[in-house]
Amino acid sequence: MNLRAFEEKLGYTFKNSKLLETALTHRSFAYEKGNKHPDNQRLEFFGDAILDFVIADILFHLYPEAQEGALTKTRCRLVCESTLSLIAKSLEFDTVLKMGKGETALESAKRPGPLADAYEAVIGAIYLDGGMDSVKAFIERHHRPYIE
Repeated sequence: MNLRAFEEKLGYTFKNSKLLETALTHRSFAYEKGNKHPDNQRLEFFGDAILDFVIADILFHLYPEAQEGALTKTRCRLVCESTLSLIAKSLEFDTVLKMGKGETALESAKRPGPLADAYEAVIGAIYLDGGMDSVKAFIERHHRPYIE
């Protein structure tokens, strides 16, 4: 799948396509290219924090009577690797994730860890590209089935 078709699946079009390319670049690919291409680890770090915040905000307003413990458990289920990898699989991240030769041979792009990491990196990239409103709309759209 090309990046334009992938953006359609995401429901977000990047102004700066380099951000999306970086979000979809696994460190094994960057290493094989002599680290001339940035990998997605920094965006993953950033996206993880944004995702936690946005999900907490959604739950806080959606369940005004819920106690902190229940909200925390629900947030944890919504941001865990298994949930994120399910969302990433549904969006076909495995078809666009750039991995090194060894990781490609192991079909690592289909494993939960790299899928969840790339999903978080895309969240970080969307925030940098379009701001909080864009990333919140993206997260709400793709997490809605899991929240409900």
